Amino acid sequence: MVKKNTEGLKKYHWKNNRPPKNLLTASYLKELGLKAVKPVGVIQVGISQLYNVRLYDINRVDSVEAEKGTILEEARLISNYIIDLQDYINQWDYDSAYNESVESAKKIVKNKEEFVILGMKTTTLNTKNEIVELAITDLDGNTFINTLVRPSSNAQDILEGKPTFAQVYPKIMEITKHKHICVYNRQLNFTILKRTVHKYGFPQLNYSSGICIMLMHNEYCNKWDNTNKCWENQSFNGGYQALEDCLATERLVKKMAESEYRTPPDAYYQLNKTGTQAKTATTLMGMVKEIFPQLKE
Repeated sequence: MVKKNTEGLKKYHWKNNRPPKNLLTASYLKELGLKAVKPVGVIQVGISQLYNVRLYDINRVDSVEAEKGTILEEARLISNYIIDLQDYINQWDYDSAYNESVESAKKIVKNKEEFVILGMKTTTLNTKNEIVELAITDLDGNTFINTLVRPSSNAQDILEGKPTFAQVYPKIMEITKHKHICVYNRQLNFTILKRTVHKYGFPQLNYSSGICIMLMHNEYCNKWDNTNKCWENQSFNGGYQALEDCLATERLVKKMAESEYRTPPDAYYQLNKTGTQAKTATTLMGMVKEIFPQLKE
């Protein structure tokens, strides 16, 4: 690539020194029905240190002209909306995660007959320990199973006479057949459950369609953990019993489902009003629609 003459032109970079809103590339101007005339700056692309993309000032008549049928002032307005929308998309993670959690919860409640909630208690919070209590409910709080489980390695008096996992599991299979299993901590609970099922030689459940309510709730609460680069884990107000965990999980799902989606940025609505068919505009608007379910209705 041949380095263009950049003498007298201010230099910019997308990451370290972004150009102001009024400086646009020739290809971008063309989408808006404008003609690039006189460059006022250049922007570095790639890592070659070549300032090879020229920039034109949409606010200067000596730098940008309107093509036939285009009103310059309208094009300037559309350009500002597009850039505002691009800036929003560059930092939309919070709205995206929140709306996704609300949408998922709404779908669960709407199709509640397809879901069950699993709650478990183990000897300790360790994936190698055994299940000592298990409950399964639906999204209306109806209880399908709620029982203590006698582990093979535990002979405590309180668990004497209680069913073993081998005795309970056939009912678990029956209840969860053709259902999506909601569980507060999917990774921990499913790991313990898989290991226990394998130990007894039973066929495994369909874990792939399981829903982790903890991750949904973390996204809903929208607190970012910069250290671990993920949404912060939130406290879970369950209880001492597996059934209490099921009911607490149900309340969380319904709380999220009853929440309103966040409002799309004003630039989306303003850009939509213009009726522009500029490729960049339609692409950005399509991206915004994907994270705001109310725009799809």
